[in-house]
Amino acid sequence: MANEEKQQDDERPVTPWNLAIYYRRIFPSHIYCKWLAYGEPAACPQFAQREFSFTLENDVYRRYLSFSNHIEFEKELIKMCPEKIDIGTVYSAKPKDHKMLSATQFYPIERELVFDIDMTDYDDVRFCSRRHGVHCWICDQTARELQSSIRQAISGKDALKRVTLHSPLHPSLQHAREIILTEFDGYACLEQDFLVDDQRIERFL
Repeated sequence: MANEEKQQDDERPVTPWNLAIYYRRIFPSHIYCKWLAYGEPAACPQFAQREFSFTLENDVYRRYLSFSNHIEFEKELIKMCPEKIDIGTVYSAKPKDHKMLSATQFYPIERELVFDIDMTDYDDVRFCSRRHGVHCWICDQTARELQSSIRQAISGKDALKRVTLHSPLHPSLQHAREIILTEFDGYACLEQDFLVDDQRIERFL
């Protein structure tokens, strides 16, 4: 029975065993934490106030994790072997202490402005995304301190996909138009081939 379990474990692409090796030998814990602390984690009080969440084996989800420095972070990675790490908000206090704090003591103070670009939104003009997406992180301090309402306005929440453009075009749109006119044939007709048949032409129009 033990041999069968070991064989099944060896056939899995990700296991706690190889995750532990990955986090111990390969994952750049110190660099990762320096990025999120915008300097040395131990010298940045707000690093200890950032929430992390781990998705463990069998979809076990652990929230409100926080660490004082990269050494604590790395030890917990090796111990818990998360299959996924989510980076959360910086709070007014340490997230791991949130159960002992009231709403007036524990509240969000900053988070990076992140644009989640779902490539399936561009299926009309792109045929090679394979359901991949792109996350664009804006990390300067002004962006990190934006209120939720401003974030929604920037990201275009509830905005329509099609817009009406008026003449004269804004300089940035005019510049984009010039690029499109230059690159469209090669990109659309040769690389993406999205005018190859009547169905794709109809979708494009």
